[in-house]
Amino acid sequence: MMGKFEDLPAEIVYDIFDYFSMSDIFGIFFCLNNHYKNLVLNSRSNIQLDFSNLSKSKFDDCCKYLIEHKQNQINSLSFSNPLIVDDFLNRFSLLGTSCTRTVRYICFELSKFTAYSSSSIDTSTCSYST
Repeated sequence: MMGKFEDLPAEIVYDIFDYFSMSDIFGIFFCLNNHYKNLVLNSRSNIQLDFSNLSKSKFDDCCKYLIEHKQNQINSLSFSNPLIVDDFLNRFSLLGTSCTRTVRYICFELSKFTAYSSSSIDTSTCSYST
């Protein structure tokens, strides 16, 4: 007797998720049905989001559902489009106003380096005052 993929236990689906980036998981599973939407939203793994190849609508959905509900699980963000970086910074006040301006300036300046492909900001040693 053959079962349906949808009948797999959540633990097995989460094991399958380990083979994909969260951006891929979101793109593949999130809109299938409510069962998979809940599995994606309830996933407890660390999230590495790659916005490089997402359409604007997928980016909007990803921001709406993943980032707003899973901020504490995000350990990596990748952008390739300066407009997406700007949109992301406008949506989330993850940084203070002066810091946001600094990040925008850095992105603008780095865009001048035509062979440049990657940046990393390690916030593990940053201190923030609220």
